[in-house]
Amino acid sequence: MTFTALSDSGNLVKDPISNKSVIIVDRKIFSKIADISIFDNFAAGQEAEASKYRSLRLIPIKTAGGSSILVAILPDKMTVSAFDSKKKQNISLELDALVAPSELGKIADGCNAIIPAELIKF
Repeated sequence: MTFTALSDSGNLVKDPISNKSVIIVDRKIFSKIADISIFDNFAAGQEAEASKYRSLRLIPIKTAGGSSILVAILPDKMTVSAFDSKKKQNISLELDALVAPSELGKIADGCNAIIPAELIKF
């Protein structure tokens, strides 16, 4: 799936266990690639098949609006295309990060995801 992400130096969300960064993807986009109910059920503490939850993580976050918990997944593989302004070319980066669905609303400046700037290194 392809979508546009905002590189944000303020996205410091990390998995407290693995210390991996978390990419936040709008729920509407995320629901096209994964069963969003699995995340909702996990967050609500509902029982389900253990295999569905094998790679899910609970991620505590603090924002200007307060504290919350995101449910994130560690994908098997994730590749991001980015524009290297110094070399004036697109490059592909394989990332080792978690992905969490969330309502982004207008905070992502028209993008479908927020990616920590530290992950986009050339």
